[in-house]
Formats: sequence, C-alpha cells, structure tokens
Amino acid sequence: MIDMNSRVLVFIMALFNACQLTERQAAEFVPFTRSVDWEKDFANPPADARARVFWWWLEGYITRQGIMDDLHAMKEAGIAGAIVFDAGSSGYYTGGKPTYHNSVLPTQQGVGFMTPEWRDLFAFSCRVADSLGIELSLSITSGWNDGGPWVTPEYASQKLVWSEITVAGGQVIDSLLPLPEKLLTFKGYPYFSPIAVLALKLSPEAGTVEPLPWFDIKAVHSIAIPQTPTGLGYDWEALVRPLPDGLTGCHALEDDVTDISEYVDGDGRLKWEAPPGRYAILRFGHTGTGVSVSTHSPGAGGLAIDYMSAEATNLQFEHVVAPILQDLRKTGCQSLRYLHDDSWELGAANWTPSMEKTFAAATGYDIRKYLPVIAGKIIESHDVSDRFLYDFRRTIADLVHQNHYRRLKELAHRHGMGLHPESGGPHPAPIDALKNMGENDIPMGEFWTIANTHRVEPHRRLYVKQGASAAHIYGKRFMQAEGPTSIGPHWERDPWMLKPTMDRVFCEGMNRFVIHTFTHSPREAGLPGNEYFAGTHFNPNVTWWKQGKAFLDWSARNSFMLSQGLFVADVAFYYGDNVPNQVPLKNIDPRLGEGYDYDVVNTDVILNRMAARNGKIYLPDGMSYHVLVLPDRKAILPETLEKIERLVKEGGVVVGPKPETGTGLKNIRTSGTKIARIAGRLWGNIDGVDVTENRYGKGKVVWGKEIRTVLQDKGVTPDFEYAGGREQSALSVDYIHRCDSGRHIYYVANRKEQQELLICRFRVGDMQPELWYPETGKTVPVPVYSCEGGQTSLPLSLDPYGSVFVVFRSPAENPPVASLSPGDTTLFPDIASTLETHLIDGDWHVSFDTTWRAPAHTTFAQLISWTEHPNPDIKYYSGTAVYRKTIDIAPAMITNRRIRLDLGKVHNIAEVRINGHPVGIWWKKPFAGDITEWLQEGKNTLEVTIVNLWPNRL
Repeated sequence: MIDMNSRVLVFIMALFNACQLTERQAAEFVPFTRSVDWEKDFANPPADARARVFWWWLEGYITRQGIMDDLHAMKEAGIAGAIVFDAGSSGYYTGGKPTYHNSVLPTQQGVGFMTPEWRDLFAFSCRVADSLGIELSLSITSGWNDGGPWVTPEYASQKLVWSEITVAGGQVIDSLLPLPEKLLTFKGYPYFSPIAVLALKLSPEAGTVEPLPWFDIKAVHSIAIPQTPTGLGYDWEALVRPLPDGLTGCHALEDDVTDISEYVDGDGRLKWEAPPGRYAILRFGHTGTGVSVSTHSPGAGGLAIDYMSAEATNLQFEHVVAPILQDLRKTGCQSLRYLHDDSWELGAANWTPSMEKTFAAATGYDIRKYLPVIAGKIIESHDVSDRFLYDFRRTIADLVHQNHYRRLKELAHRHGMGLHPESGGPHPAPIDALKNMGENDIPMGEFWTIANTHRVEPHRRLYVKQGASAAHIYGKRFMQAEGPTSIGPHWERDPWMLKPTMDRVFCEGMNRFVIHTFTHSPREAGLPGNEYFAGTHFNPNVTWWKQGKAFLDWSARNSFMLSQGLFVADVAFYYGDNVPNQVPLKNIDPRLGEGYDYDVVNTDVILNRMAARNGKIYLPDGMSYHVLVLPDRKAILPETLEKIERLVKEGGVVVGPKPETGTGLKNIRTSGTKIARIAGRLWGNIDGVDVTENRYGKGKVVWGKEIRTVLQDKGVTPDFEYAGGREQSALSVDYIHRCDSGRHIYYVANRKEQQELLICRFRVGDMQPELWYPETGKTVPVPVYSCEGGQTSLPLSLDPYGSVFVVFRSPAENPPVASLSPGDTTLFPDIASTLETHLIDGDWHVSFDTTWRAPAHTTFAQLISWTEHPNPDIKYYSGTAVYRKTIDIAPAMITNRRIRLDLGKVHNIAEVRINGHPVGIWWKKPFAGDITEWLQEGKNTLEVTIVNLWPNRL
C-alpha cells in the first residue's frame, strides 16, 4: 500500500510528465497491438484482457478526491479502463410508483454536464488516468439517447405524420387542411415540417380493404416485435412471412395517387380543381418523436437527436466531444481512447429530412406515391404495399448506419480515437444490427444477470452472440459486453452468483468484460454510498471489493484466452436483408444440434467479404465456414443470389430453400426473371424430398437435409461432444473453441449447479491436451486421454457451474490409449482427503470491524454463521470477519496424502490462510481446496476471512 502523502507526490510527478506530451494529433485510430506469451499472459493477464467499467457520474456530484480514489482503486484491482458515463439518479418504477425496495435514493446534485466545472473534472480524470495507464472512454451524452439542450426540432428524432380529409371530386376544392395531430411542441409551438399533399382517388372497395398484417411495425410506427413461440426472443420473421391468402383490393391504384402540393399555400389551404371521383386528401409532414435524453444529470435534458441525420450526429459531437478534445489538447493527455453511445432507447423513428433523396437513390423510385402506405393505405395491392414497406425499412436502417454509426467512427478516427457503441440495439430497433456493429472498433453488447423480477428469460437478458458474430465476420479481435446488469434488489450479488451468466456469455463469444456498474461515490456519501438504480454494484464500497480481484483475474484470464486466434465455427447463418434484423442468443438450431458452433452473417458480408475455396467459405481475416445457410424465405436480393452463385461455383456449400422472388419493390419488375434463372441453375431439380442436393461448379446447394447431416456428409464431425453427467439436457455443458496457428483453445463450462464427471471429445487429433485453470492461472497436462479418427477424448471433472480451458498446443508423444467411460470412477480420482471434521470443531476465535458496533473479538463455541448469533451487533453485521483456530496435525495425516479443506456453505466469500501463508480467495463453489503444501506437523494456525453482503445490515 502507498500512503496518501506519497501517493499524491507520485501523482503530481506523473501529471508533470503527462503535460510534457505533445498535443493529440488528428490521426487515424490505431488499435493497440502487442506480442503474446500464452503461459505468461494467462498467469498475469495483460491490460487488453482486463475488465473495463461503466464509471457512473451521477447528478454531476463528482469530487477530485473521489476521482483520485476511484482510479487508484481500479488500478489496484486490475481494472484497465473506464467509460465515463454522466447520468442522473433514477428509481425503478412499477405502476407509476417508485419501488424503493428495488431502488436507491437520489444522489445530491453537483455540477452540470458539459459546464466548465464538469469539463475541468473530466480533464482531471484524464490526467489521473494518464498517470496510471488507465484507458478512458466517453459516453457522448448524459444518460442515454444522444442529445441535449442544444438539439432543436429539426435535429431531433423524427416521425412521419399526416392528416386526412375525404372530398368529392368534379369541383374546385377550397379547404384549409388540418394539421396532423400529436405534433412535437417545442418552446410552446408545434413543430411541423411539410413534405407533400397527396390526393388518392379511392377505389370502390376502399372502405373494406383489410390492413397489412403487423402494419405498425412494418411501417415503423412501433417496434413492438412479437415474441417467438420457441422462447428465443423476437420473431423477426413476422415481418417477412408470406401474406395470408384472401387479401384483395386496394385504397387506390398507383396511377390514382396525385401530388397536389403545388395547390397548397403556406398556411395549408388547398385550392384544387379535382377530377370526378371520391378522394382522400392526405397532408404529410414530419415532426419530432418527442423522445428525449433519458436519465440525465442536471441541465443535460433535451431532445434526442435524429440518428438518421449526419448533421445531427455532427451537432452532438460538436457540443460534447469537440470541447473536451480542445481541453485535452492543452494537457497532452492520451488516456481518452474511445467514444461510446449506449443501447437503442429511441423507440420507433421513421423519418429524416434526407429521406426522399436517399430513398430514391437506393431504390430507383419516388417515395411520394407510396407515402399513403405509411398512413395505412393499400396502394395497388397488399403485395406491392408490403414490398414498399420492406424498402422503406431498409432505407431507415441504411441511414442510421451511414449517418450515425459510420459518421461517429469517421469523427472518432479523425481525432485518433476508437468507437465502441452498443449499435446493435440490443432491443428492437429499425436497424441492421450486424452492419452497424461492423463500424465499431470493438463491437459491444450487453447481458443481464439471473433475476426473479426483471428479464427473467434468457432471451431477454443475453445480447452477446450478435456482437460476437459481428466481431468474427468483420475481423475485430475483441467483443465486449456491459454486464451483469440488473434492476435491484441492490448489493445482493457476489461473484459466485454472477458466474453462471458470465460463463454463458463467454461461450457466446464475449472476450472483454465491461462491468456494469462502478458508481462514483465520494467519501462524504458514506457507505454503501451513492449508487445507480441498475447494475451489479462493483466499487470500493461493496463489502467484497478487496477479494473481488480474484474474480477479476478469473475473468481476465478467460478474456485473454478467448481473444487469441480465430473463433471456430462450422456454419454461417445468413439472416437476410429485412429490417429490423437482429441476432438472438446462442441456441441449438434443431437442424444443427449440439457440438457445432456458428456465426450469423448479413448481406454486406456476403457481398463484400465472402469467397470460397477448397470446399469452404472464407472471410479475408481468416474466418471460415463449411456451410452457408439461407433463411427459410421465398425472397432474396438479386445481387445476393448472384454472389451465392459465385460462391457455389468456387466450391461453397449452401443450404436453403429455392428463392422465388426478389425482396421489396425495388426492381421487382425486372429482377424476377433473373432470380428464376439463377435459382434454376443452383437448385436444379431439388424438391426437398426425393432430391435434396444439386452439384454446381465445385460446390453444391442442399435443401431437405438437416444441416448436421450436410456437415457429416462432408466429413465434419462435431467440434465438441460429451458423455456422462447427471440429468443431461440441451446445453447442460457449453463450450467455445478458438484456433491460433494450429493451437486450439476450448473453454468448457458446466451449466448445472452440481459436479459433473464427463468424457469429452474434441475435434483435434494427435495433440497433447492440457487443462488451464482460469481461477488460479495454473496449467497441467492431461495424463489420460485417447486419440482416434482426428479426435481426442479425455475425462473432465467439472465443479458446480465449473469451467476450464482445454488447450492443445504441442504434438502428442505416444499418447496413452485408454478405455474412457464416464462410469469408470478411476478416471476421476479424488485429489485429496478431506480434513477430519473433529479438527475444525470446537471453539473459534472471531474478530470484527468495530466501526459497525460488533465486538473486536469474541469466541464461537462452534463453527456457525455469525447471522445465527444471539448478539444483534453480531447477527446483523455486514462486512469482513476473521475466524481463527489452531489445529494439530499428526505426522501420519500428511505422509503420502493430500489434504483438502472444505468450508461447506459459505456466505459469501472466503479468504484462507494457513500459518500466515495465503492459500487463496475462494469465491465459488465448492469453497474447498488442497492445503497440503501449507501444513506442518504439530500446531497449525487456520485463518478464514469471511465477507458477507450489505443487506444483512441494511
């Protein structure tokens, strides 16, 4: 430990040195690279593998001393970076009332976001971070939804609005057209920007025409995507399923839609000589959605920006990032490395001022004739209207991609910074999530911890597979995720409770952990201190902060190993060109089964990054797949089908149904013949029943076979299999596999809270398996294994929710050939004898921190939890207590024997010392370990430090 006086001296010298640095140069962002030593870096993980944190600055209540304390605490705990996230306090509301048992009281107010005082504190943070070698990121708004008081309606999130009147033709129409309802009011005035006035000559059946299925979400008036019946999340296919039979009629034919804008004056008065007929007059314009910055600190409220507008993105950058960069140029600080914006909370937004021009350029036709479709009218037919809305949503997604996320990357890189927004949603949004995430320097998702009250089902809390796929298909080394998020109860989680979720997201592809959340809480806020309403709290105010480093080291070792080489996947699932388009959690596709892994790919990657050779499909960064699987849809983009034809010709294997038509209305009249011609060549006589494959060029197309069968027909055995275990079910054991220049890394995780004895088989042949333990950093060779047919089998004992790396990096030398059966208990020998119970029975001397009224020392007549003690000052104590006992070890006990200490049930973390030597921090089940090397004959001192959680006192 460094005392405060010496720490300040070291800090002042570091600031002096930092200020001598040159100004930040306007250069392209260059990702950090370094040499790697697997064993050395696994034992002591480097900074790029260590956790980052969401560093909440609540209500601007920030102090310099608090900043110093926080950043030094991060450094000492092995946290390598922080995302500065200004926000307001918030409670979790149910039924309009705050549920205080799940919430926290508001934080007192401090300086306002982006005021000179706030900027000075941020610059101070950068100087401190520079001195400590900590990486900083900046969330470019206060709270979430980019925006602020500088956003006027023309830069705000927009939606299409309209009013409608019905008139009889054959006369001059002289009428003041009503303004649409529900306009954004800004400074007391309604905001309405006109687009067009259209006259629809209504068909005779106009009054009986049925609406399109899921119209509100197809027109992006809503993002309330329905759930799948299988429990995998949102049913994106609902938007692209064939229309039901029997939908006939229309409100108007395309030729009967007339633009009469020229007959409307600035006040909205229409003077038009209408031809005979019955007309619907629609006055279209756009207004703000009214979505504002959420959960912001004082003075930072305002409208959320239009994510489809580059001008709005520039505005946000100019008001938040540019002033900060100007401040940092004066100091030469380099710790600000990334920009961030958070998950999509904008709801539905479906317009921007550049929509008409962009739509015409993208589709080749004018949007105006079809604006009535967005107002709920059927133009020409249900099929034509549905196709138009497909093009409309695609344009929205491309605008968000181009004008927000790509524009942010351009601005960040111009100033030597990277970008890691949560650009894939993860909640429903009118986006192509993978395309957005491809702009990230580090794709980022989020995950929530297991809870009984909020986001209970896995598909509502795990948003990692999407970002992992984006990292793999766009050649990014890291995929990071915010988590484990929760909404109360507060201070009730420890590392062991988080481990099952952590293992699951590691197996989905996360390889950089961003802790949600580390809240800035100045000393004067007391204990437990200020906290954000959401997140698993992780800062020096939690009772187990000191012991938490063991958990962070475990996480960092996982991140290090899972960022080596390339992810191994056998299948690329194409998720089509629809919008919204997002990837659900990792799941077992019934056509694929266990033992194979996959990525999800998008149109952009197929068109611009895929090639085929030697029977596989490759990406330029080295990723490869045995099979490309198409979605079960009738429609496809013509250019996508053309590229698929080239892939198959070059040797690719494609699994999917024969396309029958093109997507959207774009070029539908000319592309139908092209699609039929290409599909005919590729699918040949495939009927999916008697004929299931067609060879074409060097490759083939398959339909009517399970994907698993297609892989096995190619000789591709499962990548990972296991036998044995109790109560096996789908994914009772999970895994992920990476390969680096012929060296293989498997992470294997037990999803059950019980020990499992398994025989595991890996798709690696003639190599020596090793076990690498992320909780300790130790590595050991596997003594018993067998190699056969390009696969290696070995016994594996997994603790409850246990996990381990199985590494192959050197050739097998005369590998033992063993008969491996999960029923053979000799393959799973006990590592030690358990310490006899009588040696730890009897009196224990227990000491407490007297700050919380408990006695400094007391004696327990037997080993009990202090929460069972009759003294209320002990019973309701929260924090750290030390149990001490002297045990007598006879020589026979440690002669040719291994001794194991099993603490049984622990709440919540134990730190064990024997004869003053640290044995380890035990934060996970089975709260046991081998203690032989620390024991001696005769008297031994056993010291167990126990830490519980705040709620015992609160």
